[in-house]
Amino acid sequence: MKRTVPGNARCRIERDELEQAQTWERQKTTKARVRFVVMLIVVLVVLVLIIVMVRKAFTSYGDSQYQGDLVYSRDPPGVSPAAAGSINDLVLGRKAHPSVLLSATILSLASKKAISLSRFPQTGQRRHGQRQMDDAIAIAVNPVCRTNRSSLNLSLTEESALKLLECVAAGPGVGSTRFTLEQMNRFLSDSESGPTLTTNFPNAFNYELNGLNVRETRTGLNGLIVCSLMAAIGIGMFSFMPGNLVTRLLVVLVLILVTASIFATVYGRSEVLTEQGQHWAGQVVGLRWFLTDFGDFSDRDIGSLIL
Repeated sequence: MKRTVPGNARCRIERDELEQAQTWERQKTTKARVRFVVMLIVVLVVLVLIIVMVRKAFTSYGDSQYQGDLVYSRDPPGVSPAAAGSINDLVLGRKAHPSVLLSATILSLASKKAISLSRFPQTGQRRHGQRQMDDAIAIAVNPVCRTNRSSLNLSLTEESALKLLECVAAGPGVGSTRFTLEQMNRFLSDSESGPTLTTNFPNAFNYELNGLNVRETRTGLNGLIVCSLMAAIGIGMFSFMPGNLVTRLLVVLVLILVTASIFATVYGRSEVLTEQGQHWAGQVVGLRWFLTDFGDFSDRDIGSLIL
């Protein structure tokens, strides 16, 4: 067949193949540069996110601790036992349980002579064919609560707990100024006013604690943790892209993000002490350290404690 295009066909084919090879190399180089820039941006963003998140975790933990100079304190804190217990739990990173705070408040009422605590023998479970007598704690509301209540100088939570005990003493099924904790729990569970009475103390506690202005909430750390986990999920989805180096780098980023998020969740605090909270925390922590380092009750029983 006769050629219709002038020139050397071999040179023309080689030139076209060379141009195609150069175009393909340029496209490959451009894609590699774009991928490198994107990966560099992702790495920098992840590093900045990790640094900010870890820094906020350390900052929030430090702000939740007492930072003053007071080490030991022998005097009771100038706040109610419920508030002191909540401050102590905040410093220790624990969640304050309402029943524990109520127990501390009842003991405080006993120390102020508003109520009396005594042992009350009652029939226990049958053992070896005979009924055993078990000692229970009996609570009695003292007359001073009716005659001279203002002299007790009760806090809001103490007043709420005292009203609870007074309602139990006057409630049906009890009908006595002296009752046990078992009777109290039975009355609160069976009475129609039980749910209202049980919620009054937590409400009074929250109102009292908010009035003291001892704590504030930090939400920024939680937002960073959520963003980090979402970023880890997003990066993990792109870890299936081809390329061994890219895949390994993405997997490492995911592991670092998840580890930093777990550390920030465990170490960071969502509630910290305010400036006023630092003042009260010094009294609470100082008393706790004094009792821990110098308190010794090994040679005495519970009856030796003055309530």
